[in-house]
Amino acid sequence: MTTEIRQIAFQPAEVCAALQDYRRRRNEPLPAGSIAAVDFGAGPEIVVKLVIQNDSSGARHEVAFDADTVGAALILFCINRKIPLPATAQKKVQRIGDSIGLVIRQESKR
Repeated sequence: MTTEIRQIAFQPAEVCAALQDYRRRRNEPLPAGSIAAVDFGAGPEIVVKLVIQNDSSGARHEVAFDADTVGAALILFCINRKIPLPATAQKKVQRIGDSIGLVIRQESKR
């Protein structure tokens, strides 16, 4: 049995766009304002935190996303941009340097 492992790295701006689109599609928009900062955390677990600053009042809101939510958002991002992903493959989110990666693992049975 052979195993194919593929990795797609997403820059912070792409992760932000993916999370915004994911929340919008779920009818759970982010707080009004601009994204002032994005933090991928330092620990072993993937937690993405967006700091959103209200453009008119200056108030800041922090919204955190766990690995499952980030993974779902990145899969949707790939689908919307026609980046091919095998449906039956295992997909996992991991940190790759200063970016977030989607690791795709597919075993072929021959």
